[in-house]
Amino acid sequence: MKIKSILHNALLLALINCFIVLILLVPGCSTETTYTEEIAKDNKIIAKDSEAIELNPNNAFAYSQRGDKKLMTHDYDGAIADLTKAVELDPNDYIAYVNRGSAYRFKGDLDAAIADETRAIELNPNKAGAYVFRGMIRKQKGDSAGALEDFKKAHELDPAHFTY
Repeated sequence: MKIKSILHNALLLALINCFIVLILLVPGCSTETTYTEEIAKDNKIIAKDSEAIELNPNNAFAYSQRGDKKLMTHDYDGAIADLTKAVELDPNDYIAYVNRGSAYRFKGDLDAAIADETRAIELNPNKAGAYVFRGMIRKQKGDSAGALEDFKKAHELDPAHFTY
C-alpha cells in the first residue's frame, strides 16, 4: 500500500511538471500569435501603464499590470520593483503578490517567492493559482511533500483547470 502511495505521488508530480512546462514555457500559448508579437503587445501595455502612473503615481492597478507585463517580458527586476510599489499602495492585491512571487522565483530567490505566494494565499485562500506556484517553488526547493499538499489543494479548488 505504501509503495502504491509513493508511486501515485511520483506520478502526480511528473504530471504537474508536464502541466507547468505546457503553461509556462510555451511562448504565448497561442497558435494565432508569435512570441515576438506577444512581447510587442506587452511592451505597448507597459507604455500605457507608464503613462497612467505618470498621471497618477498612486495608481496601484497600473503598477500591478505593468509589473505583470514586465514579468512576461522577463524583466524580473522591473517586475519586482513595480509589484512592490503595487503592494505598498494596495496591500490586498492578491495578483501582485502572486506575480512578484513568480518574479522572485525566476530570479532564484525562492524564500521571497514562497513568502509572496503564502501572502497571496492568506489574502485569497479560495484561488488555486498561488497554491500551484507555491507548490512549484516547494518542489524546486526539494519539499515534495509540501508541493504535493499545495497541488492537491489547487486541484480541490479548481479541478477543471488543475487535474492530475
